[in-house]
Amino acid sequence: MGYRMVKAGAPFKDARSVTVAGTTNGLVLLVLSSADMILYNPLTRVFKKVPPPLYIYENLAFGFGHGATQDDLKIVKLGVYHCDMSLSWGVFSVKNRTWSPMSESIGHYEFSDYGSTFLNGFLYWRVLKDHSSALILALDIKEMTLLEIKVPAYTMFDDTTMGTINGYLCLICPKGGSYDEYQLLVMKDHGIWEPRLKGCSASTLSRMNCDAFRAMCILNVGKLLLRIVTRTHF
Repeated sequence: MGYRMVKAGAPFKDARSVTVAGTTNGLVLLVLSSADMILYNPLTRVFKKVPPPLYIYENLAFGFGHGATQDDLKIVKLGVYHCDMSLSWGVFSVKNRTWSPMSESIGHYEFSDYGSTFLNGFLYWRVLKDHSSALILALDIKEMTLLEIKVPAYTMFDDTTMGTINGYLCLICPKGGSYDEYQLLVMKDHGIWEPRLKGCSASTLSRMNCDAFRAMCILNVGKLLLRIVTRTHF
């Protein structure tokens, strides 16, 4: 079955930017430029605003998934709360419409973007720890425990896209630290990565008349959605 684009109504009109922070069960968590959160069903165009927690004053990242059952939807908001600028998180129960108490400090992390990837009860974020070590930060939603997952040493923090394929977490990244060739890495277990395929080479990009490409997302059928940077002639 092929993919097709569907024009869906937008629950926002005046936002300068909108970030897809997570998806699960056909619902999308949107974060607006104002840091407001919206749960949105793009098929029915029904949406609900998520009340903000009172205790986070600097937002860093968001997550959206479910606990033991699929109707136990959870929104995770990570941010700075403590005076030492370390990270904490709060959890919003969609069913109960309530926020949990703030977690204890979990250290200092720098997130690649607002959004997360949800798979098999875990939320995953790409992070830098202490401004140096590239990691994946995993949160077990049921147990509310954090886990740091190592990534290959050559993985570039800014140019790696995370997603899922055939029930596994995966990364699309430059091969060997070079932008001439990209590869797909599949996580067989936490911290155990297996290369699956090579991506487009520099010669392929030249034939496409573009300077570069970036993977936007990984479709579960094994296809990559790429953003092409077209050459501009002056």
